[in-house]
Amino acid sequence: MSTLQRLSSQIKLSPAEVHTQSALQQSSEEKLTLNLDSRSAVYAAAQEKELMKKIALFISLLNLLVSIYMWFQFDYNTTSYQFVYEFNNLSFCHFHVGVDGLSLYFVLLTTFITPICILSN
Repeated sequence: MSTLQRLSSQIKLSPAEVHTQSALQQSSEEKLTLNLDSRSAVYAAAQEKELMKKIALFISLLNLLVSIYMWFQFDYNTTSYQFVYEFNNLSFCHFHVGVDGLSLYFVLLTTFITPICILSN
């Protein structure tokens, strides 16, 4: 005999009320289980967010190092594009990228600000 049935016999509850009481007890147990699952999901999501933040910070610092290397290797005596990359493997697309003297500073600025923004979030 369950505890709920013993109590219902002592309090004189009808069978319908006993059924309602047991349904409420099961519902509260399910809510407790759901609440514990949602807490663990929130904790896992927080851990994933921290991991993504660390990866983003690492990659942005790597980009900053590459842009500083480009700054030291940049030749200011020429007016042509430097660090040129050309992609023309597709017949319908021709991609040609390079850095000139003005855009070098924008690259440095962007790669300097990105880790700061990641850390401030």
